Amino acid sequence: MDHVLDIKRESYLRTLLSKVGDGQAKVLTGLRRSGKSYLLFRLFRDALLASGVKDDHIVSLALDDIRNQKYWNPMNLDDHVRSLIKDDGERTYVFIDEIQFVRPVQSPFVDGAEVGFQNVVLGWLAIPGVDVYVTGSNSRMLSSDIATEFRGRVDSIEVRPLSFRELKAAFPENQRLLDDYIVFGGMPFLARLKENPERRRYLRNLFGEIYLKDILERNAIRGDKGTLDALLRAIASSVGSLTNVMRLSNVFRSLEGRKVQPATIERYIGFFEDSFLLEPASRLDVKGNRHIAGLRKYYFMDSGLRNALLDFSEIEAAHAMENIVYNEFRSRGLEVRVGSLAADLRDEDGEVQRKTLEIDFVATDGNGKAYVQCAYDLASEAKRKQETRGLLRIKDGFRKLVVTRNPVVPSFDKDGIFYVGLEDFLLGDYLGLPVD
Repeated sequence: MDHVLDIKRESYLRTLLSKVGDGQAKVLTGLRRSGKSYLLFRLFRDALLASGVKDDHIVSLALDDIRNQKYWNPMNLDDHVRSLIKDDGERTYVFIDEIQFVRPVQSPFVDGAEVGFQNVVLGWLAIPGVDVYVTGSNSRMLSSDIATEFRGRVDSIEVRPLSFRELKAAFPENQRLLDDYIVFGGMPFLARLKENPERRRYLRNLFGEIYLKDILERNAIRGDKGTLDALLRAIASSVGSLTNVMRLSNVFRSLEGRKVQPATIERYIGFFEDSFLLEPASRLDVKGNRHIAGLRKYYFMDSGLRNALLDFSEIEAAHAMENIVYNEFRSRGLEVRVGSLAADLRDEDGEVQRKTLEIDFVATDGNGKAYVQCAYDLASEAKRKQETRGLLRIKDGFRKLVVTRNPVVPSFDKDGIFYVGLEDFLLGDYLGLPVD
């Protein structure tokens, strides 16, 4: 389990408390070391105890503990948990950490049938008064096939690294907090580390010892660690840029002098997404409100991990800021896409040319949307016009924002575009959309 400074993850805690006893298996997914275990085994457990739940009515098991390897067998796990469930009319809570470690085995009762973690979880749910909570660090564990096997009795909750709002609530007096957040991100354990060399070392070790090793072992990749690592670095360098597997294949050919098939790149990117390291942002035709296939952007679940992968030498503050803004949208539960619209623009010779303009983000929820442009600085009028020319061509009534790194007085301009500094944006609700 994660042992980190006591940072209250109130939004997630409220969600868990609202689902107590609902008959569903609550599955906490997300990046490893993002705080799932701390949320479940510390914050949620403490809340249950404070409400009067007895300690012996909470069954807890961490499957990433080497001492618990025998419970990777689902039959052993089932026997162990059932032996601890109380039959006294009071609710028993079952907490299983990193359930993806459970390996399917042949059923001892039905020839040709397998037993996996979803089978034992369904069995626990059938016991009156049992409430089940599990964590997992692989998105495939909730693929459509597995969700079907759960027979609709699963509720997924994605736990992301700390938002800036969560950090600010814990460290309100830290004047350098935003600078540190841009460089080091929001992995929870960093809150315990005071020195920058320690923070850099921790994030680098996460990649080498946790993420890459985990991806290699989970997907049985042998002898190709260099390609996996180089691909992730190439994506890290291009955060904020449209790309696809063909372009990434060409990067290998031009920079490393070797050919990596697009199919291999697509498969490896799938591994990164399954491990919650990366998320894709597809393109949206703003005027037609339709999906555009092909090019997309990739963002890291945590910007500090992206910077660590680049050895903190190629941070490129504008790209890091864009990744942070993307993560803020996602932490608020919003869908995020990259806006695209065609426009007729005059060149220096006065000739009109058809151009495709990009809107950094189109953030949507069930009630509306917001168009957002990230501008690290607006040092000149020419820069301001460049950043807003796409926004000015959107004629619907939804909010249009420019987020800039430097503090500005949050305000509208004459065209109805709202300007806000990065820190204010991360702490407030300037989207006109709901925020916790």
